[in-house]
Amino acid sequence: MGQTIDRSKYDASRGRIGFNAFLERLDRVYYRNLIGSDVDLYKEVGCGLAHAYLIETSGNARMGNAELHGIDYDKTSKKYIFWVRTYFDEFKAAVNRYINGLENGTENLQSLEDSLNDRPELV
Repeated sequence: MGQTIDRSKYDASRGRIGFNAFLERLDRVYYRNLIGSDVDLYKEVGCGLAHAYLIETSGNARMGNAELHGIDYDKTSKKYIFWVRTYFDEFKAAVNRYINGLENGTENLQSLEDSLNDRPELV
């Protein structure tokens, strides 16, 4: 307890790359378009929800699943809505597709092993 993370192997830019790759696994077309727009989805939503439990800019979280995607962005109002249940459903479906891919050989098992071996470690 109370120990630090050895960040000598950690590259902060990998966070954005990993977050964007993760979102594309949820829905490649929708999230790739959102990532490619004028919003900084990683900073505003990913970092905000992970570190501060809020969206960094204007937005809110709702428990329902009224939308098609877990992260909705209105370009007119420039506000996010984080749909908790929808995001969970997207996440669960993406994990299931990934596991199926590992089992049937369409996903790279070595890549998974490398990422697990390359993670920051508690010292």
